[in-house]
Amino acid sequence: MTLLGLISIFGLSCSNPKKNNETEYVYLNNTLDSLLNATIEEGLSPGIGLAVVSGSDVLYSKAFGVKEIGKGQTLKTTDAFDFSSIVKTMVSTAVMKEIEAGNIELDNKAADYLEALKGKEFTPTVRHMLSHSSGIQFNEGNVQTGGLLKSGDLKLAFEPGTKLQYSNAAFYTLGKILQEQSGKTLEEYVETQILASLAMTHSSIHTFKGMSNLTVPHTLEESKLKKVPRPEIVSRKIGNGIFYSTIEDMSIWAQMHLNKGIYKNRRVLASSNYTEIWKPNLKTGWDEMKAAAGLGWFIGTVDGRKTASHIGGTSGYSAALVIFPEDDRAIVIAGNSNKLPREVLIQSVASIVFSSSTN
Repeated sequence: MTLLGLISIFGLSCSNPKKNNETEYVYLNNTLDSLLNATIEEGLSPGIGLAVVSGSDVLYSKAFGVKEIGKGQTLKTTDAFDFSSIVKTMVSTAVMKEIEAGNIELDNKAADYLEALKGKEFTPTVRHMLSHSSGIQFNEGNVQTGGLLKSGDLKLAFEPGTKLQYSNAAFYTLGKILQEQSGKTLEEYVETQILASLAMTHSSIHTFKGMSNLTVPHTLEESKLKKVPRPEIVSRKIGNGIFYSTIEDMSIWAQMHLNKGIYKNRRVLASSNYTEIWKPNLKTGWDEMKAAAGLGWFIGTVDGRKTASHIGGTSGYSAALVIFPEDDRAIVIAGNSNKLPREVLIQSVASIVFSSSTN
């Protein structure tokens, strides 16, 4: 039986679980263990890590498989994956912190804060940039790679606010706005104002260098897993496409958001910001989980439950962060292969989680 068939069975079989007096922990461990073992056996990823958390507790956190094919190193929840685009949720948090501080206004023009955006053609607001409706894209012929940003590096693809188009360029540019307003580079800001506050000691938004716990990226070629080169670190990916972290660190990140800005009595962001962060803006036309853009998040549903989520993927990794803000649950998934069936796993894990928490 294929993995998709096994996942369907797991998802359907748990609709009315006979748990007797078992706790949610025991039920999740038994059921999710079986699901993840089946995922590994299907051979789509050498390793997979999964965490399920509430705002106050880690309900499940395990890793299965290996860090690298042919090496036999057992994967651990302290090993690092590239969560890549999920970094946009961290940029959103950083921007909202500066809005709290009075240094940025959400509905001001981005050009008010950055010289590279000066000019009548650049009219998007900070809100437009966070919600992928700014029209800002990289001008491929002029993009700098040394960490600078000039007006010639960007182009405006459409009138801001009129439609949605996913924009790595907007989030890279938001990092430059943060630097201009705070006096710190985006990576310095995140490290000192966010990661240190949360004790996310095995995470980085700009490099994997110095990390001894790295998993190796893979893909599937002719039905066999194959190692691929680690995604290159270039400056234009900072803020939109680099986020090395672990299942354990990402559990902290998920819990902080479930608690609307607080983790273990440490406030990172004012709870009032979540009214804006998780408010649907323009519709995406994508799947139900990513039905509309929030501010650095996608807003939608999984099995009819409201979600705020973001996925990440590179040539050798696949990951997802799914918050269920009305149900006090969140799911973190990461695999060291770009062929991990991420969306199918989200559906099945959610089915298991909510059957266990309501029965």
